[in-house]
Amino acid sequence: MTNEELNKTLYEKCDREFEAFLDEVNKAFTDKANGKYPLEYGDEFLFEYAYQYTVYGDILTALEEMNLSDEQCNALLDNPNPLFSIYDEWLDTETEYMDSIRDCILFEAEKEVSDQSKEKDGQSDRQFDNLEFRLGLYNQFCPAYSPDTDEGRAYGIALQAYENGEPYGVVTVNLPGLSSGICEFIGIKNAVYMDTNNYPWINEFLEKGVAVDTGFTKRSGFCEYPLFQFDENWLKSLKPVVADRTYDTYEKKYNSAMGIENAVDEKETESITGRRVRLIHMEGENPERMFSGLEGTINHIDDIGQIHVDWDNGSSLALNEDVDEFVILETTELSKSLPEEQKRKITVLEIEPGKEPEVIEIETGLESLQDRVGGLIECVYPWDDEAAIIVNEEGKIMGLPFNRALRDDEGNIYDAVAGTMLIVGLTEDDFGSLSSEQIEKYTGLFREPETIFVMDREVRAFPSSDISQMPVYLHNAEYAYNHRETDAYRLSYGANIRCKEAIQKSLSENYNNTLNTDKVWKEVTDVYGRERVAALLAQTCTEMSHDGRISGENKKWAASVPVPVDKFIIEKPHIGLVDLLAARAGKETVKEKTSVLEKLEQNKVKAAKSTPNKPIEKNRNEQDISLE
Repeated sequence: MTNEELNKTLYEKCDREFEAFLDEVNKAFTDKANGKYPLEYGDEFLFEYAYQYTVYGDILTALEEMNLSDEQCNALLDNPNPLFSIYDEWLDTETEYMDSIRDCILFEAEKEVSDQSKEKDGQSDRQFDNLEFRLGLYNQFCPAYSPDTDEGRAYGIALQAYENGEPYGVVTVNLPGLSSGICEFIGIKNAVYMDTNNYPWINEFLEKGVAVDTGFTKRSGFCEYPLFQFDENWLKSLKPVVADRTYDTYEKKYNSAMGIENAVDEKETESITGRRVRLIHMEGENPERMFSGLEGTINHIDDIGQIHVDWDNGSSLALNEDVDEFVILETTELSKSLPEEQKRKITVLEIEPGKEPEVIEIETGLESLQDRVGGLIECVYPWDDEAAIIVNEEGKIMGLPFNRALRDDEGNIYDAVAGTMLIVGLTEDDFGSLSSEQIEKYTGLFREPETIFVMDREVRAFPSSDISQMPVYLHNAEYAYNHRETDAYRLSYGANIRCKEAIQKSLSENYNNTLNTDKVWKEVTDVYGRERVAALLAQTCTEMSHDGRISGENKKWAASVPVPVDKFIIEKPHIGLVDLLAARAGKETVKEKTSVLEKLEQNKVKAAKSTPNKPIEKNRNEQDISLE
């Protein structure tokens, strides 16, 4: 069979499994209706069926879009129940929805391939010394990537293992980025995520001295992958998988993506690394902080010739030989430590994602600051106050979780911090302790952990404890994936499920021959917000419009309310109670419209009074003013 035929055969097998599952679901619902349903299962068992039905459909959608290799197709075709196996893998995942579906398909296919290979070979472990490694390259996007012009496309490193001249497996993983078909750009040169899930011996790269563990990891699906940085000479020694994709190809693309034009002589780098340097003048920087006479230790020279220095005041600003004035001191002693008198501690605020601010004491040295934020530091100065924020310079590139949003004086979000952040005080020439007033001020400003996401090309945030501020996401998972809004989809989807359950519970608890709709409305809207509750009620009225218990007035109201593509039908405890609550929601909408119209009318009156000599021209479409 051709690859296309194999993929089609796999899809058809999973589709038949899906049809058999539907027969089972129909039987369960029929048995329940006829009173034959086992009482010990309860209604939760039916909900499980409904959830499984939804995910099965998404798996089939993903399979229809994907093209698995011949080996992966054959491995899954040998599985008697491939659809259920993929679903079983999905249940263990807790990350982005459609990405996880695709991850589960690939993982199950590779696992079947691996298991069959092990059975065939009679072996389960592979060792570093038994394998030959070759260098492969794969597509990445860099921050300037444009899918229209293809500018900014780079290559990432992949390590293909061979045993006795035969392909054994790829021991690295290529994690998805923000653009379909293009993987995440890794800003650290010669670095790649390692597949510890399928190759438990992966740390032998560290033992052999050909790689170092950067300490960074990234989660995809159900696995956490470590980021290793490989020795450049070792990479250069590897044969390429594809003849014209050598290490030089990777390096040129990497340099281009990073804006690097000229490489620096390695001998020059080695000759001054560790030397002490004294600053005379640094162009464009605050002379009170980067003052004449400040000393530091040279860390390294980058590929464009900038000299990176660990300054004694905690700064890591690089020197530019073309514009900065400095002197490299004669001593060759390597000392990155601050003088003992400068090893002082300062009081700062540390804020981790999902946590409240904590007052801590830290040393002012660069290594201490880097240790707290987990990498190279970047200073942000958002306030006129003598305080600054220290963050991980590569936090967003590395995919660290969002922490807090940064807002201007009018409360508008202009950026968001990823990873742990420190709020420090500023002195004339160094970082300093926060005053008690500053600690109180910034603890109050950032006390509440925030949930941050992108929606409609804007960064949005709301207090993590108040889901009522999460807007209703109207599109499906595929749209969210293609528009880089998977976090918004995931958050809204989860809120919809919990809101539906809360409505059903409140209706049941507040019905005793009569329904207190005001109490139910307040209970659910206080937690989930009016927009979400109204959307789910409107969707239910529209989807159940064939049911005579839904009033014509509610149907008309529901048609005017935006609702999500995914279905969250409220069927319990009784559709008649849902209709009553929908009528309450409709009245609330009318109140809101009336309030806005009254304001418009008041504004017209004010405008008329301000221009008494000018006749008021009535808008002939005035009666058609609508909020829709």
